[in-house]
Amino acid sequence: MKQANPFYAMEGDNGVGKGSVIEGIQGSLDIVIVASPGPDYQLGREQINIKGTHISKFLYYLSSNYHIEPDVKKLLQKSPVMADRFLVSSFVDYMINEKLDFKDIEYLYAWASERIIMPDMTFWLKCEHEERVRRVLSRDIRSVNDNISKDYSEATDRMYNSFIAREPDKWSIVDTTNQSIDEEVAQILEVMQDVNSR
Repeated sequence: MKQANPFYAMEGDNGVGKGSVIEGIQGSLDIVIVASPGPDYQLGREQINIKGTHISKFLYYLSSNYHIEPDVKKLLQKSPVMADRFLVSSFVDYMINEKLDFKDIEYLYAWASERIIMPDMTFWLKCEHEERVRRVLSRDIRSVNDNISKDYSEATDRMYNSFIAREPDKWSIVDTTNQSIDEEVAQILEVMQDVNSR
């Protein structure tokens, strides 16, 4: 099945502003947003996050990408699609928890990415550690995945940068530390327009 529209992914740690930016994009563009994990995977998600080992969490989140892929392909026939996190985020958390470098998982990432539709462009939203922590702590509802240590923030940056270095033309970095939501959305829409014109 030929892909008719661009496929995008939004990546970034908790607290960088993904939800607000995605909402802004939806208000400016006719695009379908899909979550990974999707609705079918929500039932066991809390137990996996609380009781799962690093490898079981990795495999759970990794498989959730393949589970939503058929829906993504169908949606792309009618509209652009953006995934709220996709394949790379499954690797990043695992790499941090297992203290791995990209070279340690490169063979597995190559195997995994060859067997799934990959985004035409991935937007990495990043934010300075102190601002990310402030945003996370200001939330009414916290997640068990809200790791707010400086070590985790720094490790997240390293991991995402290792993926960006592999395919720089498939990534766009958006620093949300001091920009308004409108500025962030405008930056992303400009890149999306460029992708659409290729």
